[in-house]
Amino acid sequence: MRPQLKKALLALGGLLALMVVAVSALGVHVARSWDRVYDLPLPAVTVSNEPNVVARGEYLV
Repeated sequence: MRPQLKKALLALGGLLALMVVAVSALGVHVARSWDRVYDLPLPAVTVSNEPNVVARGEYLV
């Protein structure tokens, strides 16, 4: 086998191995952080019953 072809195949193999490691690391990261729950205080939400606000909402929908 020619030395240039051998070096090219070796470089492609190394690149492929690096990509496999990177995708595997990303998969492990996603699997570990998938079900994370953040305990943040919820903002107080109030509903307005004013006629002009209701009319604006009907217009937007």
